[in-house]
Amino acid sequence: MILAALRSAASFLGLAWRRAWLAMVLTAAASEAALATRGQPAGGVWLATVAAAVIVASGALWRLGLERSGTGPGGLQAGRVELRLIAVTGLSVLFLMVLATLALFVLIAFAYAAASAGRGFVASDIATWAPAVDGRGQVVVTAVAGLCALGLAWASARISLAAPATIVRDRVQVLASWPLTRGQAWRLLTANLIVTVVPALAIAGLLAIAVDGGIALPARGAAALIFSGLWLPSVIGLMTYFYRRLDPAGNERATA
Repeated sequence: MILAALRSAASFLGLAWRRAWLAMVLTAAASEAALATRGQPAGGVWLATVAAAVIVASGALWRLGLERSGTGPGGLQAGRVELRLIAVTGLSVLFLMVLATLALFVLIAFAYAAASAGRGFVASDIATWAPAVDGRGQVVVTAVAGLCALGLAWASARISLAAPATIVRDRVQVLASWPLTRGQAWRLLTANLIVTVVPALAIAGLLAIAVDGGIALPARGAAALIFSGLWLPSVIGLMTYFYRRLDPAGNERATA
C-alpha cells in the first residue's frame, strides 16, 4: 500500500499544478515574505498570511483529490471546505497539545524519580535535580521521552484522515475519523516520512544558503516553492489515496 500511495502522491502533482497553480504560487510568495521578515514586527502578519494561503491552497487540493466541485480559478476559492479545514486544524492541534501536556507530566515524573535516586539530590533545591540523574537514570528518561514522542506520532497518524473525512462527510471530523486508521498508523507515518524527508532536506539546504550566501532571495523563494508546490500537494495526494482505500463508504459519497 505504501508504494501505491507514493505513486499516487507523485501523480497528483501534475493535476495540482494544472488546477491550483495560482494558490500554490501565492502561498510560496507569502512564505518567502515570512522568511524574509522573521524576527521583525511584520513577520507575524506574514505568518498569518501564510496560514490563510495554506488553507486556501489545501481547500483546492483536497477538492481536486476527492473529486469535489468548487475549485476556483487557479485554486483560489473560499467556502465551507476552507472553514472546516480551519476547524479541523484547530481541533487537531488542541488534541495533540493535550496529549503533549500529559506526556510532559509523565516525563517530568520519571525524571524526578530518576533524580531522587541519585547522589546529591535535594528536593527543595531544583538546581540539584539534573546533576543527580546518573547514567542509568538518563537511559530511563531518554527511553520514556522516546516512547512519548512515538505515542504522539502515533496519535497524529490516527487523526491524519480528519481533513478528507470532514470534506466528504460534510461535517467536522477529528476523533470521529480515528476508526479509519485502525491498524494503519505506522503505514501512514512511514509514507508521510518518505514524502517529507526530501523536501525537508532541500528546504534546510536552501535556507542555509540563504543565511550564509549572497543569494538569499532566490534561495528563500525556492525553499518556499518546494514547501507549497511539492510538499503540500504530495502530502494531500498521499492522504487522499489512503482515505479512498480506508473509507469505501466515504469514497462512494465523494463520487455521488
